[in-house]
This record gives sequence, C-alpha cells and structure tokens, in this order.
Amino acid sequence: MCRVMREMGFVAVAEASDGHEALLRITQYRPQLLITDCQMPNMDGIRLTRALRSSGITLPIIMISAVNDQLITRAALEAGVNKFLPKPVEYMELRESLRQVLGALPTAA
Repeated sequence: MCRVMREMGFVAVAEASDGHEALLRITQYRPQLLITDCQMPNMDGIRLTRALRSSGITLPIIMISAVNDQLITRAALEAGVNKFLPKPVEYMELRESLRQVLGALPTAA
C-alpha cells in the first residue's frame, strides 16, 4: 500500500504494525489521511477510528478489510470512517476513493 501511495504522488507515507502504533504516530505527526485495515493486532481499525474521532481528530479515514460483511461495514462507518473498501482493492478504486475523501490527489499523481 505504501508503494502504491508513493506511485500516486504522495511524498510522506508511513506505516504502523498495529492500531496502537498507528494511534501514537497519528497523534504525533498529524497526517492528512489514514488508510487502515479493519483487522489489526492489539487495536483493530474500528477501535482506532473511534479513538481518533473521540479525541477530535478529523482526518479522512479509508478502511480496508478482507471481511466484506454489512455489519462490519456499518460499524466502521458509524465509528467515523469516510470510506470502506473490501479487499482486494484495485488501483483505480483506491485512486477514486482518495479523490473522494481528499478532494484531489497530489499533482504528481
């Protein structure tokens, strides 16, 4: 995913090994976007989203998941996710989702 984001023109791209690390990095660095998996160790993507939203962090969040279930999709959206994408995520689908949540892609994309 990081490689694809760089190919699309994003310059500062980082990753985290689990939801707790992601929460720490987000509060430290204040990124413009979060792409998270629904299922992660220690803190899943829905709990991560709830923690961010409850602390007032409003960055756009795209959640991806190998589990394409309406209950999980609904829970993610209710937690504050801007876009939910089932895996596998196609390149053009990701580009369009980024355009929707950000309004535009980097000019190099």
